[in-house]
Amino acid sequence: MVNKEELIARIKLISRPINYFAGTPKVNLSLPENILLASIDKGRTKSKQKANSHHRFLLLIALEGTGEAIINSERFNLQSNECLIIFPHEAHFFHHFQKNISWLFLSFDLDDSFHLEPLRSKIFPFNEMCLDYLDKLSEKYSVKNLHNVLLSPKRSFLLSLMLDEIIREEKSKRNIKRRKRSTEAIFVDKINRFIVSNLKKSLSIVFIAEKFHYSPSHLRAIYKNAMGVSLGEYIKEMRFHKACNYLLNSSMNITKIAEECGYDSLFSFSHAFKNKENISPQAYRKKFSKDTI
Repeated sequence: MVNKEELIARIKLISRPINYFAGTPKVNLSLPENILLASIDKGRTKSKQKANSHHRFLLLIALEGTGEAIINSERFNLQSNECLIIFPHEAHFFHHFQKNISWLFLSFDLDDSFHLEPLRSKIFPFNEMCLDYLDKLSEKYSVKNLHNVLLSPKRSFLLSLMLDEIIREEKSKRNIKRRKRSTEAIFVDKINRFIVSNLKKSLSIVFIAEKFHYSPSHLRAIYKNAMGVSLGEYIKEMRFHKACNYLLNSSMNITKIAEECGYDSLFSFSHAFKNKENISPQAYRKKFSKDTI
């Protein structure tokens, strides 16, 4: 509730402008659009977590409870009142959720994301100001009024203010340091870095097991426990993620992309892509490439 007396007192302290035609600096602002909210709580947490990779930004907010977010080959442990931004086409997995959990996934499109780059791969506190903006945003959001054009500007402005507050946290160097990982997690993260660096190769489970001096069955068990997904699924997802980056951020031809990402042939690449995205690699490039926007 606004205290009107305090507001009037503050206004009286404002001095006269030096120049009545020169005010605040010009703002180059790109607003988030096509906003979607989804929650994970105790009743809707699945034991099996699927791998994800898409063309949208994802603001992950841990309101209550702890869990892990694995982005590409990096592991992040989030606790209550913390947040993390996942950028487009970053393969991400969620695992080791606490029983009592309330996390919010807020996805959106953004044309110009240069100002968000400092937030990449960092955890930030989700402070009281952010909570206030989120509270107001949630009031303006429901499945019934999702397509209400009168509410869309308010939602975009509130999310933009929330992101601006997180950027302020970054500029104040208040990002949260990485927490200590288990021995098992350190080992599996080492495997993930090896996979990401060698996607062009034929990465069978037997080959990786020999590389790290484990039996295939033991490696599968350790990996699944630390990641929540199978080793084969992770390799598949990282190949796809790398292919998407090539399609959108390079002029490399489709056959070369298939080769660089470790697909056996152009046919197997196109087949895998259509199974996941329901369109061909060529159509995907045309639809989402920055050069066509």
